[in-house]
Amino acid sequence: MSAVLPPTAAVVIVGGGILGCSIAWHLARKGQPDVVVLERNDLGSGATSRSAGLVARGRLHAPTLALVRRTREAMAELEAGLGEPVGFRRVGSVRVASSEERAAELATMDGWLADSGVAVRSLDASGARSLVPWLDASQARRISYVEDDGYVDAYQFASAYARAARALGVRFLVRTGVEGLLIAGGRVTGVRTSTGNIHAGAVVDAAGAWGIGIAEGAGHALGTAPVRSHYWITAPQPDWPREHPIVYLPDARAYARPEVGGLLLGVQEPRSRTYDARRLPADIADFPLTDPDDDFTVLADNAPALRPYIPDLDRLPLAHHITGLSTYTPDGRFLIGRAGPQEGFFVAGGCCGTGVSASGGIGEALAGVVLGEAPAADLADFRPERFGAIDPYGEAFRRRCAATRAPASCGRASARARAAGCRGHHGGGDDAPGAERLLQEDHPEDRREDDAAFAQRRDLRHRRERHRVHDDRIAEQHERAAGEPVLPVPAHRHRHRAPALRVSHGAHDDAGEKAQGGHVAHGVAAPAHAQPVDHRARWRW
Repeated sequence: MSAVLPPTAAVVIVGGGILGCSIAWHLARKGQPDVVVLERNDLGSGATSRSAGLVARGRLHAPTLALVRRTREAMAELEAGLGEPVGFRRVGSVRVASSEERAAELATMDGWLADSGVAVRSLDASGARSLVPWLDASQARRISYVEDDGYVDAYQFASAYARAARALGVRFLVRTGVEGLLIAGGRVTGVRTSTGNIHAGAVVDAAGAWGIGIAEGAGHALGTAPVRSHYWITAPQPDWPREHPIVYLPDARAYARPEVGGLLLGVQEPRSRTYDARRLPADIADFPLTDPDDDFTVLADNAPALRPYIPDLDRLPLAHHITGLSTYTPDGRFLIGRAGPQEGFFVAGGCCGTGVSASGGIGEALAGVVLGEAPAADLADFRPERFGAIDPYGEAFRRRCAATRAPASCGRASARARAAGCRGHHGGGDDAPGAERLLQEDHPEDRREDDAAFAQRRDLRHRRERHRVHDDRIAEQHERAAGEPVLPVPAHRHRHRAPALRVSHGAHDDAGEKAQGGHVAHGVAAPAHAQPVDHRARWRW
């Protein structure tokens, strides 16, 4: 990558995550290669590298589905052009609904997907188990399977966007921070960086949580807030297949997908943490997103809901806890288009946890807007100004954004949540108002146990035993890296070995001890932000 800051460019993109790389590639393939992407850290080193990478069609919003469809098309185009995979694993997805309410919702979704041209079929419990051996769906009222879904190594996918863009002439500058916007005559005319100014005909804000401050410089209050996301990874299980469908468990407010012979397990808390974007450091690796005691309580509280689906839950050693920042909007939909009172300023953000799966569609749509083309997709629902006058830093607005994530996990307050309209759609922004009311209430029964009870839980920890793991795919990654990749591998991806934890589970101690418990995220060693689990020894107290 060039380290020389050019004086001018047709388009400057602020932010080198998966959205910035996708927009750059789409601009270049539309005939505008005079693009500079600025990233103050390493490309793909923020939210992108911490993503679970789910690429699924299960949503009830036609414009969003169109964006996801474009992402799948982009994958095929990138693989054909680059002659190498982008990291997508077409494993399918299984959705299991056990309650009448969730089954009705799933039936509606299945019908809508079928009408949209997505192949979806119903399964019985034995059919689901044949696809996912660890899954017990015997109590399910409805099970759906979409064969074309899957998951992707988001970092590798972002690298593919960047490699293809660079081949078309796009320039990428890392370790180059944007300090402000250049404005003249009622339009944004470029950016001021840590090493000088670049004048541009258009500036695209794709900086994720940090994009809120960038947009403020253009006079636009960006309608999104940083919301923490997190998931756990188990140690590999030798008797489980290394690949199987993604599993969505809406009644348990959870999802799972394969991860190097183990499970990547996402459990959503009833009150997601939000942050004032002004207080975020330049590098999220320097920001404390974890609270070991509190975070594990979320998982422990959800264990009773998970056990019916995962009979082996209590014997699974937990290896790592991954945390990151997503940007959520009050209605659960993206921000795509021109923003603010100044001409020449565009935004792409508010990913609501699904930015990777929609990255191709967002990149194509935003590139079209910048170039003045007729939109390839209906973008009316994604207009950046739709929330009106807001304070993106205020606690009240941040609660509204966090509530968008809450419908899929209303915690122990599920009855109240349903009464408030929190129906539990995965990412269902339409339910946000009900969830918001729930978050604003004070429910003593949802508070953490008193100090004595919490201390008793904490005392159940077993002494850690660290051991090191290695996966042969790490060597493959570094062999490919020998050819001077477009994306410099971030420091947290260079680890060849990662500390892991053997979690004692009574009679299953031997199995836990034999398991190679290190997380190999998408084929590379556990990143530095992956926290080895050092909490309680058992799921059941």
